[in-house]
Order: sequence, then structure tokens, then C-alpha cells
Amino acid sequence: FFFFFFFQAEDGIRDVERSRGLGDVYKRQAFKVRPSEGTRFVIRKNKDSLFQMILDELSTWSLNLEIRLRLLIQLYNYILCCEDAIASHMKTIFRVLLKYVDDDSKEVQHVVLNIAYAVAFFLSPDVVFPYFLENLFVPEGGSEGMLRQSLKTRLQILNELVRGANKEKLAPHIRTLINVLASLELESSESANIVEQLLCLVELIMDSAKEQCKEYRSRLFSTILNVAASSGGVCQPAIDHNLEKLRTYCNLESSQQLYSLELPAQLKSLADESKGWNKTSTRRFAFKLLVLNAGEAIEDYWELVVAVLENCTQQAKDFELKCDVIMFLENVIDVYGETPKLEEFTEKMLVKVLIPCCVWKAGKYHSNVRRTSINCICKIVNKNLIARAVLYNHYQGLMSVLKSCLEDEWAADLRLASCALLKALIAFLSDHLTGIFLKHVDIDYSDIYPLLLSRLDDSQDAVRLEAFAALSAFLATSKVKIKE
Repeated sequence: FFFFFFFQAEDGIRDVERSRGLGDVYKRQAFKVRPSEGTRFVIRKNKDSLFQMILDELSTWSLNLEIRLRLLIQLYNYILCCEDAIASHMKTIFRVLLKYVDDDSKEVQHVVLNIAYAVAFFLSPDVVFPYFLENLFVPEGGSEGMLRQSLKTRLQILNELVRGANKEKLAPHIRTLINVLASLELESSESANIVEQLLCLVELIMDSAKEQCKEYRSRLFSTILNVAASSGGVCQPAIDHNLEKLRTYCNLESSQQLYSLELPAQLKSLADESKGWNKTSTRRFAFKLLVLNAGEAIEDYWELVVAVLENCTQQAKDFELKCDVIMFLENVIDVYGETPKLEEFTEKMLVKVLIPCCVWKAGKYHSNVRRTSINCICKIVNKNLIARAVLYNHYQGLMSVLKSCLEDEWAADLRLASCALLKALIAFLSDHLTGIFLKHVDIDYSDIYPLLLSRLDDSQDAVRLEAFAALSAFLATSKVKIKE
């Protein structure tokens, strides 16, 4: 009788509005209305034997699609009839969810998610969440690889649990939910589906927490930042939406105010973490997003920014990380080039980051790092973001690395960038070159002449042309005495 009754139920999966309501939980799968009192009484009376029978069937691996789907729909219907009486079978139901959530059939996956919603709807969050959160992200058989493959679908289960739960009773579990999200190790380029599920879950948590978001603001902000860092640029509207919602729930006037409040702690944490970063570290993307979106709030924290940049460009670091960080520095110059305080820190950027990255080092040599650093220095000079007196103080160190770069016969792009920088330096230091600052007699600017002269015979046309332009600018300045 029971099998016949439930097999006659509608098999199709409905796409219903995802909101918590008694009508919705019944419409999701089979029933148009709540099952009758008589049906619920009979099912409840025999629930243990019925659940045991169907769960035993679902534990068989050789079921074909039609039988899998029918058994899962039947399980869902039993849950609707038993309601909170399913508590004693919750752990077994959880194992069924994990087994079938990654099924090849989308229909099966949808039924599994509807079961998760129903479990959370009928049971207290105090019963559901401690067990589910403890076990949902535990690798089966110790396989981290399998957990990584099923991360999207497990997040979907958690989303349905949060959707179905009573929001008032969920409040004590908000902290645990946020901690679970924060503990997930995200890769540098997560799929759009995983990012979408993560952002959806963050939004559900904030909607459940509401005013509690003030208490968890830093953890939520950091979580959104980490998700954004792992997204590779996808789902940006959803990321902005979540940040705006966090700002609203925290009663802040603008996103600028949110960044201002979070920036000090976030940057201090990142400055410490950056000592251990490598080319696969996702937190560096969080750092980039934080700095580039901070606006005026960044003005008082350039010291911490430089500290992170310095940590990421140490000699032992991967060349990919160094290149990425220096290109990011170029973006920073483009975004904040007009701000007065940036000029105060360009000397530190030059001395601690850029000049060291231009130096040839045995066993650590990579022309891309040197070229990117030369280009960044050139941008600083061209945008007048460093005082002439400051640049003059570091002229000898800069010329030393430039000479090495210009003599690198294996990297034409590096020689080209070096000629461009020399041309920019000649224009920038023209006052010194023309002898206005005659007290600076300790520097012999004539070193520039033989360097450029040697490049007029370069194997690459582009390098010869750039060297000629630099040499012309040099000779055009007056009062330059070239030693024989």
C-alpha cells in the first residue's frame, strides 16, 4: 500500500521559490497540499520499519536511475509525513544525502537538496546543525581530492539546510556557520559554481543574522574577500552585492566606511601571512582586492602595503609571485597616482622592492622579474611620483642595475625597457645634468653615454631606436662634460 501510494506521487522536480513556508516544503516534490492526518498517522506509526526498508534499499550501489529517483522521492514523502519524528533517522538520512548528492542525474541531485531542505524545516537547528556541520566537510575515506570534487554539491546541501531552518532558532549557530566558511581552503581559481554557492551561503547567513552581522563583521568581510580572491574575477556583481548587504546590516553609511573599519586589521594580518606566500597562495589576491578597492582609506596604511610587497619579493620567492606583485604595484600607481601620500612611500618601494628585483642573482635570475621592475620604476618616474632629490640619492644604485640589464644579451625586452627608463631618467634629472645642482659633484653622469652608445649596435631594431632616442635626449642637455 505504501509503496504504491508514493510511487503514484509526482516524480518531476519543481523549481519553487526558495523561501521558508509550510506550503513550499510540500510543493517542492510531490504534494500539492499537506498529506492528510490519516496518511501521516499511518506512516508515523510504521516509520521505523518503513525508513529502515527504504534506507537499506538506498545503500545498494547497483540501482538504476529510475529506482534511485523513486526511492529518494519516497524518502522525501516519508519525511513530509513524519515531520519532526524523523529525528531518530537523521544520521542515516545524512549519509544518504552525501551518497547521492554527486549523482550523475540532475533530477536525483534536486531530490537530495529537497530532502536537505525538509530535514532542516522540520527539525530544530539545535538538532541538525551541530551534526551536519561537524561531518559535512569531512573527507570520506580520508580523501581530500574527493572532498574537493564534491565541494560544490556539499555547499548546496548546506545552503538548503540554512534556507529550511527556522531563522530565529538558527541564531546560536551563526558563529559556527561563519567559522566553517572561513576554514574552507579555497584554490586560486575556483569554479564559478563553487564561488556562486559560497556567495549564496554568505548571503543566507547574513540574512539570518541581520543585526548580528555587526558582531561578525570582520569574519564576514574576510570571508567575502577570500571568496572574491578565489573567484578569478567571476561573480563580481554577487561579490559587490554581498559587501553592500554587509554594509547595510552593519548600519554603515558607505562601502568606504566598511573598508576603513576593516583595513587596519586585515592589512596587519596579511603583512604577517605574506612571509609564507608562494605562487599558489590565494590570500595575495585578497590583498590586491583590499588595496585596490580601499580608496582614501588606504592613505594611512602604505607602510603595511610596502611590507607585504617586500615580503613577496624576497630572493627565495617564486618568480611568478614576484612578477604578479610588481604588476600589481603598477596597478596601484595607476589607481592612486594622484594621491599625495603615495609619493612619501615611493622611495621605500624603490629601495625595498624594485631595485632589489632588478639585480641579477645566480640561481634566482629571471628576466621577466627584472623587466617588470624596470617598467614599474619608469612609470614612477614618468608620473613624477618621486622627488628628484630622492631619486638622485639612489642614482648610483639604480645605474648599477641598469648597466647589468642593458648588458643582458639574452633578454631584448629587458634591454628595451632599460633604454626607456634611461630616457625617462634623463628627462627627470635634467636639472642635475645641466649643472644647476653643481654641488652634486660626486656623480659622474657621463656613465650614461657609453651605456647608450653600446646599444646603438644592438641586435634588435626596437632597442637601437630606443637607445638612440635616449642618447639624443642626453646630448641635448647642456653643460654635460663627457670624460675622454
